[in-house]
Amino acid sequence: MLKKNEKLLEDKKKKDQQVQSKEAAAKQHAQAAAKQHAQAASRIYSAASTAAAQVNTSTVQTRLRTGVISLLQVNGQFKTKKN
Repeated sequence: MLKKNEKLLEDKKKKDQQVQSKEAAAKQHAQAAAKQHAQAASRIYSAASTAAAQVNTSTVQTRLRTGVISLLQVNGQFKTKKN
């Protein structure tokens, strides 16, 4: 009976170690996946920010160009070609 209990205790310890090992592996996998997701989100955010900055720059340049043309027209310095 004593040997049987010792055997059961050893088996339980082995199973506990296996469970702990699997839990550690799952935790490590989850951390790696979370890191990859964070990196991907960072790249997407960076690309979106760059695209937005380019759009804003283009919009500002267009507005400046339009503003300069308007000023030149007001001052009579801008001449358009007539067909």
